[in-house]
Amino acid sequence: PVTLVFGAMRDKDVRAIGAELFPVAERLVLTRPDNVRAAAPEELIYATPPRHDLSTIALAPSVSDALTLARTLTPAGGLICVTGSLYLVGEAKAALQAARDV
Repeated sequence: PVTLVFGAMRDKDVRAIGAELFPVAERLVLTRPDNVRAAAPEELIYATPPRHDLSTIALAPSVSDALTLARTLTPAGGLICVTGSLYLVGEAKAALQAARDV
């Protein structure tokens, strides 16, 4: 099972992006990278296809919170995929590296 951590900028076509990416995921964790142009998780929920009911979608206020939530929601043997904005991916990469360095 795939858990998708997703965040994007407000000026992107998140419906089109979501139509391509979201169907591969069992669960979605929508979040907001630390950027003034970023869409709020509450905005991103409107880009989810009908297949995802509210029980498969989680909202996280930060990338760090999203990663923690994704770990909690993803069963053993599952995959967590961080995608969307490169700001999101960069922030996730930095958070994962910092956790590894501790």
